[in-house]
Amino acid sequence: MRNFFSKIIIPNQIVKKNIISTNSYSKYIIKPIFEGLGHSFGNIIRRTLLNSICGMSII
Repeated sequence: MRNFFSKIIIPNQIVKKNIISTNSYSKYIIKPIFEGLGHSFGNIIRRTLLNSICGMSII
């Protein structure tokens, strides 16, 4: 188990690229990350963004 944790790569760079200048679109690059961690980061960001949307629903 100790060997597994020594191979984990921690992201040390987050870059925001402004390719299209709109208020509703941004592109972020997080690198380097451990293999398979991209899905985890994507799900965390997706859930955070979906929770911040204001709206109405039937209860």
